[in-house]
Amino acid sequence: MEYTNNLETDSLLTTGLTVISIAITMWIGLNIYNAVNRQDVEKKLDDYEKSIKKMQNDYNKNMETVLQNRNANLKITLDNFDKKIDDSDKKREKKTQYLTRKAEFANLLYLTGERYCASNFFATLFWKTKTEYNNIDSVIKCERKYIQCCISYENNDLVKANILARELIEQYKELMGGDLYMSWNEADPMKNFLKMRLSDALFYKNMTTHNFDMKEAQESVQYYNEIIKHLHKIKEWDREIKAYFYNSQGYTLYHMSKYTSGEKRMKYLNQAQKKLEDAVINVTYKGRYKRNLGLIYQAKGQYKEARETYKEAFAKDPSDYKAYNTVAALDLKEFDKEAGIDNRDKTLLDKIVFKDEIRQKWQSVLDDDIKYCKSAERICFSFVDTHYNMAKAYLYKYICERRANPDLLNLAKEQISIANNLDPDAPGTMFIRRNIYEADGKFEEAYKCVDERLIKENDRNDKLRKRYKEKINKIS
Repeated sequence: MEYTNNLETDSLLTTGLTVISIAITMWIGLNIYNAVNRQDVEKKLDDYEKSIKKMQNDYNKNMETVLQNRNANLKITLDNFDKKIDDSDKKREKKTQYLTRKAEFANLLYLTGERYCASNFFATLFWKTKTEYNNIDSVIKCERKYIQCCISYENNDLVKANILARELIEQYKELMGGDLYMSWNEADPMKNFLKMRLSDALFYKNMTTHNFDMKEAQESVQYYNEIIKHLHKIKEWDREIKAYFYNSQGYTLYHMSKYTSGEKRMKYLNQAQKKLEDAVINVTYKGRYKRNLGLIYQAKGQYKEARETYKEAFAKDPSDYKAYNTVAALDLKEFDKEAGIDNRDKTLLDKIVFKDEIRQKWQSVLDDDIKYCKSAERICFSFVDTHYNMAKAYLYKYICERRANPDLLNLAKEQISIANNLDPDAPGTMFIRRNIYEADGKFEEAYKCVDERLIKENDRNDKLRKRYKEKINKIS
């Protein structure tokens, strides 16, 4: 009994009962009931069995608790693991979404990059930077609108371009007014990009309105100054992008000179010339920069230098259709002055006869101008200036040849019809259409032209209106 009471083993119940059973068998065999009462043994055995069962139950309960705790801990571990996986997936998804937006943004920049190299440049910068811009969605929306503005401007839809430019100015200023923008360093790609786009939006707004805002134009130039000021901080800045900025500033300053006079006008022209010369020095192969430099020479009255610069422009860049057109436009303006077309109070184009020296000097020039316009037409048919300048050149060639070849007049009519379909409100289209009617003796149509708003604003039109009325009365 002493042994059974103190028995401790992992299989306590089974082992204990087995030993006791053996002992009882021995006691029965040895007939020791006189020494130990049978009932006492059975009671002791029963108590022991209960004790062992309780111990086993306690053990099972403890084991169940351990297992529950272990399972709970395992669940917590698994939940944490799942959470980590979930968090990792979310981070990966967020990264993927940002890269997708980044790719979309770069693609939008490449759409304008063919014409505006700064877009390509910034697309490359954004790919290289590891900074993730929280406002990229707003910038993308603005970029889509900016592309629409550019397309509208190039297609001479000036009203739409002006509306879009005004909206962009407000949106870019809002983007530049936030804490995030202020926290970026001056060399940050996004900070410089927003400055550039705001400068461009200010330019487009002022190029598509009759109310040119000198203050806004100066702001446009200043934003580019701020970008150029920090060029040394960005290794990727190169000569091409500097030339682009100089050209943008020079072209804006050139237009600012149109709204001033005297010394102030010359000051703007000199500033524009310096900027454009820097652009040409940095990038010699861009016909556009050469062409804009030619505009400065022309504005200063240096026509020889202007003409040579225009020719250099399309020699450097044969695809620059505007350069071909500017040569022709310059020649035709000079012809207007020398032939007296600018001031024809006495003789209208239906009767005018050019002097022999005029004819000898200008006939070959007019032939060249027609060739230049045809070259421009092949490159970009939708550019309205090319068609009304070609119409003008055909008209003057028709008069130079003493109206012997009516096909030349028909070609002039054909070109002005194209110009009228492209942009009937373009000043060149209006004035040259009127001149063709006048040269063809169709004074009723010419009279209708001088009643158009834009032509009415010209001081000489009152005299022409009276002359047309006299011609109409004679015919009737």
